Amino acid sequence: GRASVFGLSVANPPGYQGAHAFTLGEVTVDIDVASLEEQSPIVLDEITIGMPAVFYEMNASGKANVDVLRENASSGSSSSAEETSDPAGEPIRLRIRSLRFEEGQISANARAIGGPEIDAKIGRAELTDVGGAAGATPDEIGVVIVKQLGGQAADAVKDMGRKELDKVIDDNIGGEEGEAVKGLLDRFGR
Repeated sequence: GRASVFGLSVANPPGYQGAHAFTLGEVTVDIDVASLEEQSPIVLDEITIGMPAVFYEMNASGKANVDVLRENASSGSSSSAEETSDPAGEPIRLRIRSLRFEEGQISANARAIGGPEIDAKIGRAELTDVGGAAGATPDEIGVVIVKQLGGQAADAVKDMGRKELDKVIDDNIGGEEGEAVKGLLDRFGR
């Protein structure tokens, strides 16, 4: 079986200006229909998340919205047990053989701390065997997805920030001295 959802969005946590932290243009799920009868776990052969857009925003205290979402996802969920249980009361468990993110983009806004606004593409990512043989609850799968998107966004912002810093060094110092400063930054993990 196959199902698709279009235009899914996740709201920003309180204290951030943008309406959304991220949107997913299309989510397509290929389901191993035979596993629906056994439900231990339900097997999803593939989930493809197309056109994820992350709206990375920092507040005045320097905390990023995606970090808040990742922390909230890790600390638990507000879903009721009824929503994620089968008729016998057992939690529904899912095993995802392949989870892919494709054609992503990020818009980063660090103006609240004097930083820039930046747009960039997010690389393709694939996770395999999410949930393992025993499967994972939908809440646990949600945590994996939020962490993956949040991690990709943080990596992209970090990379963009370094490129901006390198440009400032090149524009203001340049030459061998500029390369020496970049080398020093590399040693300190910047």
